Amino acid sequence: VESSSNAPATVPVTKVSLAAMEQARMSWETTELAASNKRLYNILRDAYSYYLTMKQDPNKGARKDRVIELERFINARGYTFMPSTHDMTRVVKCVFGVDRRRVSAYSIALREALRQGIKSHDLILFIEQNGGVEQIRMGGSKPLSVTKRAAKAADEVLGNTLGLLKFDAKLFAADAD
Repeated sequence: VESSSNAPATVPVTKVSLAAMEQARMSWETTELAASNKRLYNILRDAYSYYLTMKQDPNKGARKDRVIELERFINARGYTFMPSTHDMTRVVKCVFGVDRRRVSAYSIALREALRQGIKSHDLILFIEQNGGVEQIRMGGSKPLSVTKRAAKAADEVLGNTLGLLKFDAKLFAADAD
């Protein structure tokens, strides 16, 4: 059905208050988002554990089995990698698919845990204490709170020499006394 009017479509007026929307967002963050992140961190821990077994298990057969499984999976999915691609990235791609940004972010976070010698059973705590996968990927730690930043600034200002004053002997005639 064609309309003879060129008037713009009306936008429905919402009766939901900002406070109600804020409350809904807070509820979502503490329940659904938190549960989703927890599940993601468990999957990342499993991928990390797979990699550690493949590289560090004392049982040579277990390591070999993981390598064979990985190669078969890669071939079955038709994934391709550069020869220089880190094996952690290979594992992450097998688990999370072909979204380059996601694979990159997760691989960087897991390789940072690897660099720091994090055990697989401590990975979730490591991710949470460092502000999540994205914060680890960006190379930082969780931002300091306002109170901690203020305390740190106060320590720096009050606890250190602010400068050194040196007189030029040519301009000021003075002796050592």
